[in-house]
Amino acid sequence: MVKDFSFLNGLEIDEMRFDIWSPDNIQIVLGRSKREEDDVFVEKARKDNIPIVRRETGGGTVLIDPGCIIVDIGYRVESRCRTLDMLQKGNAVITRALNDIGIDAEFEAEWPDIRVGERKICGSSLGIRNTKFLYSASLIYDALSIEMIDKYLKIPIRMPVYRSARNHKDFLISVNSLSEISKHEIIALLRKKIVNDFYTI
Repeated sequence: MVKDFSFLNGLEIDEMRFDIWSPDNIQIVLGRSKREEDDVFVEKARKDNIPIVRRETGGGTVLIDPGCIIVDIGYRVESRCRTLDMLQKGNAVITRALNDIGIDAEFEAEWPDIRVGERKICGSSLGIRNTKFLYSASLIYDALSIEMIDKYLKIPIRMPVYRSARNHKDFLISVNSLSEISKHEIIALLRKKIVNDFYTI
């Protein structure tokens, strides 16, 4: 399920917990300050009974479905660090996992995207409560997810320069279009990377 700040309850200083999962069904998740009429083809979504929910973290509106892999990381620090540092920490873990399977991924320094060349493969967001951070990323595993994104989501009003106003199908790319790795295998690799690399990044 989409995480809220209750996922951070009980975290001690320098403690991290994580969850990697895929939704059972399609759902549209609005960023904390996003409006559905700006980002979603609302009539299509309602006609097809696609739920629209709001998360507590920032970032843009996303569509998640069984073809996406969601990475949630909760972390508590002793003193408040820069938001960008924590966002890059989470993105670096996912980028390393993709690099390990031969996907030449990199993350944007000033934008919460992980991309392969000029195409986005993963988006991320961050929520902050005092010295606790809730990082969440949606990795596109299955190319069929891009079809759903194109059907239900509008092109966002705010976008990175490298997108060049491209539509979703021309801008997004999936893991299974670049690698033969199974969904189970990439989830196992992500778990390993978080456990082994998170504290050293």
